[in-house]
Amino acid sequence: MKIRLISLLLASVFISACETSNTAEVSSTQTTDAIEVDLANANQQQLTFEEVYTTTVLANEEIRVISRLTSTLLDKHFQAGDYVEKGQLLFSLDPLEFELNLASLQANLVNVRAKYNSALKSLQRAKQLGDAISKQELEDIETKFLVNQASLKAIEKQVDDAELLLSRTNIKATRSGRISQTQYSPGDTVGVGQVLASIVDDSDFKVTVSIDEKTVLQAIQQYRDGKSQFEVLARFLDGSVYPIGGDLDFIDNQINPATGALAVGFKFANDDSVFVGQFVEVILREVKQAVVIPSRALVQTANGPAVFKVSRGKAQLQPIELGFQLGNQTEVITGLEDGSVVVSRGQQKLSDGSQVRQRG
Repeated sequence: MKIRLISLLLASVFISACETSNTAEVSSTQTTDAIEVDLANANQQQLTFEEVYTTTVLANEEIRVISRLTSTLLDKHFQAGDYVEKGQLLFSLDPLEFELNLASLQANLVNVRAKYNSALKSLQRAKQLGDAISKQELEDIETKFLVNQASLKAIEKQVDDAELLLSRTNIKATRSGRISQTQYSPGDTVGVGQVLASIVDDSDFKVTVSIDEKTVLQAIQQYRDGKSQFEVLARFLDGSVYPIGGDLDFIDNQINPATGALAVGFKFANDDSVFVGQFVEVILREVKQAVVIPSRALVQTANGPAVFKVSRGKAQLQPIELGFQLGNQTEVITGLEDGSVVVSRGQQKLSDGSQVRQRG
């Protein structure tokens, strides 16, 4: 019995020793099999994101001053660069030809109106006679009246047109703004449709840029959610930043299929220091709290961007949605939280579920 008991005790010790040895081997194997990588934390930071677009300054509105008739330029009533008011006289064309034509038509109008009045009275008297006048005679009188009535309307229309032409010898500003120089001088003949000058309304100035679809959609969604924090700035060739911020003016109604971009316009109040045609950099700036990771931590998969997220020594492939990239850091919109640990170097050795440990 003692021998059997001793045998059992020895067997128990032997089995225990084997289990201890196996456990140590497993632990040693796990440590040995773990892949060395560099790790980094996803951190929430206040970051400034900027998108810069180069374009030129556009006028708020530009109006062409056009001659509506052919005549001789008598005088111009402005200096290039002047600010002109709506209705201000700009050019005087020779009115003589148009005055003579109007006078002739007005004289003709007097004669035609007299004939019309005579025909009207004849018709009124004929109608008062009743049966004392034949039906044929009445119809003749009515026809004569209608002919004179038509002649009167025609000559009145000609007089109106002549007055309009005469008025166009005085060319006035149809908008307020800054006027350009003109290539015409007094004595020159100007023709119908010729552009004499242009008036630029530069109380505001505009810029139009092409923005990629992703940026536009993100901005629109933030605007709808009431979270829009975009600041629109203008920077000129000398590096100076315009002191007045811009506002959204328009978003075009379709994306350019060749570029994948959308035309977006912004408007700035002009402090009289900005000129139409200037080169300008439009800066879309956003300051916000964002979760960021080192850009080198990104992994491209068939389903989009991802990272290896590490928890308890195991690396799991985590899909993420990216935002803006700033230097060597990238914004993560969804998929990671502040403080998450990700693999920043050594991803090429990993598969989903790999055991990892910090290098060094």
